Amino acid sequence: TFFAYSPATVDATFSPENGITVDSYDTSNGTDLLFTRAVADNSNLYNNGCIALPFVNAFSKVVLNVRSMVSMDRTLRLKRVYIEDLAYKGAFRSLPAEHWTATADRKTFEFYNGDIEIEGSSMNVGSLTLLPQKPGQPLKLIIDIYKDGELIVTDRIINTEPIDIEWGVGKLHEYTLDVYSDTATFITDILTTYDRK
Repeated sequence: TFFAYSPATVDATFSPENGITVDSYDTSNGTDLLFTRAVADNSNLYNNGCIALPFVNAFSKVVLNVRSMVSMDRTLRLKRVYIEDLAYKGAFRSLPAEHWTATADRKTFEFYNGDIEIEGSSMNVGSLTLLPQKPGQPLKLIIDIYKDGELIVTDRIINTEPIDIEWGVGKLHEYTLDVYSDTATFITDILTTYDRK
């Protein structure tokens, strides 16, 4: 049985039952946690004992795009996008099924903080590497609204529906939001979830 993980400085243990076990990890420290999945060697008669053991990211990556859906005389400027109350510390096990057990530690994560005009076509506003979890919270946007070039609403807070999809180990989740003057809606046919490469 072979186990591998990165970075080597992580304090981990190993067993055939639990695979790679990391009892405490802070995903906000800026370092990815990578591991190898269990691989059955079904070609040992032909491969001279050589099998591929690709590294998998133990976190989820979440990418956020927005596009404006207001009328031609209005302009939206995005000032902030964030999500509150997310877990960022936990314990990881790679077997029998890879999973995280989150601690009670929670904080706010920002996808964007600045001041840009939201265009009519999809534009990327940020990506985060996060602890796999089912958020259950909405994304929050802060926007300014202009009509015919004049500021008519400042610092409007818009909430999406709560995110009920579980972010998975080694998965990339990409969201596109249609932003109106007072709502922001997930475009589910553009939402994608796939393994990170």
